[in-house]
Amino acid sequence: MKVTAERLENCQVELTIEVDEERVEQGLRRAARRVSTRRRIPGFRPGRAPYDTVLRLFGKDALYQEALDDLGQAVFKEAMEKEGVEPFAQAELMDVQFEPLVLKMVVPVAPIVELGDYRQLRLTPPEVTVSDEDVEAALKHIQAQHSQWQPVERPAQLDDQAIVDIESTVEGEVVLSNQERALLLKAESSYPLPGFNEQIVGMIIGEDREFDLTYPENLANEKLADKESHFKVHLHDLKELVLPELDDDLARTVGDFETFDDLKAKVREGLQAEAEREAESRFTSEVLTATVERAHIEFPPVLLERELDSLLEEQDRALRREGLNLDNWLEINKKSKEEYRDELRPRAVERLKRGLALGKVVELEGITVEEEKVEAQIERMSSSFGEQADKAREVFSSPDNMRSIASDLLTNKALQRLAAIARGEVEGEIDEVDETGPEDAQASEVQVEIPLPAEDEEAVELDSAEDSETDPAD
Repeated sequence: MKVTAERLENCQVELTIEVDEERVEQGLRRAARRVSTRRRIPGFRPGRAPYDTVLRLFGKDALYQEALDDLGQAVFKEAMEKEGVEPFAQAELMDVQFEPLVLKMVVPVAPIVELGDYRQLRLTPPEVTVSDEDVEAALKHIQAQHSQWQPVERPAQLDDQAIVDIESTVEGEVVLSNQERALLLKAESSYPLPGFNEQIVGMIIGEDREFDLTYPENLANEKLADKESHFKVHLHDLKELVLPELDDDLARTVGDFETFDDLKAKVREGLQAEAEREAESRFTSEVLTATVERAHIEFPPVLLERELDSLLEEQDRALRREGLNLDNWLEINKKSKEEYRDELRPRAVERLKRGLALGKVVELEGITVEEEKVEAQIERMSSSFGEQADKAREVFSSPDNMRSIASDLLTNKALQRLAAIARGEVEGEIDEVDETGPEDAQASEVQVEIPLPAEDEEAVELDSAEDSETDPAD
C-alpha cells in the first residue's frame, strides 16, 4: 500500500492511498460473497455463487462500492498509523479511483494553538469609582420602588393613573370598547392612539368627554388606517404616585438600617462592589482578546461548523423563551438559515479562537477543577430552586451537565489566571481566588467551551463517496 500525506491549511491532512492489487482482489471476492448472500442468484444457494458469475451479473463497479465498506476503513486506519496522523474529527472521502484503487480523503487534525509570550502580557485594570450622582440615582430608584398610588381630588395630569371607560367608533361602527381600563397617562403613549392621553388631561372624576383622533396611515389594520375615530371617555378614578421621603423611616422600611445614612453607605458599598465586578469582567475579556491577538491559532473547518451549530441552537433556545423559534425568526426577517449562518461566521470564529486560547492556558498553566468543586457548584445552583432543589440537583448531576459545569468552572479559572498574569500577579495561587459559577463566567461575554477531540471510534469513520459534497460536520 502506497500512502502520501499532504498538510493542507486549516489543520487538515490529505491522504492519498493506493491499495495493492492483491488486496483489492481479495476485497472484491469478499464483496462478491456478501452480494450473493443478499441477492438471489438463480442456480446457487445464498453466498455460494462463483465470483465470475457475481461479477458478470452486477459489474465490477458495484463490487468496488461494496468492497469499500470494509476495505476503505481498514486501509484508512493503516494509512493514518503509517503517516502518524491522528484524526480530530470524522474524515471525509473526497475521491475514489478504480483500477488501481486510489482513495483520497481529508482528515481534520487537532487545532494549532501557539500563545507565544502570553506571560509577558501586561494590562492596567481600570480604576473604579462610584460618584455621588450614582448613589443619588440608586437612592431615587429605591424611593420609586417604595412609592404608592394615592387617590386625588383634582383634574387629571400627565403621569397620573386613570381608570376610564373607552368607546371608539369609526364611520358609526364600534371598533374599541374598554370598561374600567387602567391607563398611565404618558405623553409618549400610543394606546389606543397617539394623543389620546393628552385628551384625558383636565378631566375630573365622573366626567364624560368626547373627541376625535385619526388613526395613523401606516396602521397594520388597513380598514382603520388614516380613518377618523370618535372617542367617548368616562373617568371613574384618578390616582397619583406619591414618593416617600428620603429619611430614616424609608431606611427602616427598606431593610435593617437605623438611619438613612446607614442605607446610603450600604448603597455606595453595593454600587462599588458591582462596579468592580463589571470592571473585572471587562478587564478579563480585554485580556483574553489581547491574548488571542498575540496568538497563532488554526483549526479544522469541522470545528467552526460545530461552533456555528452551537450558536444557532443558543439562538433557538433564546427565541423559544420569547414564544418564537429560529425558523419563525428567520421567516420574519426574510433570511434563510444558510444566510444567517454566514452572518454568524465571524462571531463563531472569534468565539472559537477564544475557547481554544483558554484551553491552551488550561494546559500550560496546569489548571484543574476538582470533582468536589463541581459538586459544590451544583449544590449552590440547586439551592436557588427552593422546594425543587432536589429535582434541580438531579438534573445538574447528569453526566452532560456536570461536564458543562466543570467546563464553565475551568473557563473561569483560566480567565482569572490570565487576568492575574496581565496584572503581574502570576505568583498568586489560582485556587485562592473566587471560583465564581457558570453564570458569572458567562457574564464576561466570553461564553466559550474548551473544544475536545472526537471519540476515537467516531473519528475514523468515513463519509461515503456519495456523501462527499455534504457538510463535514453533519
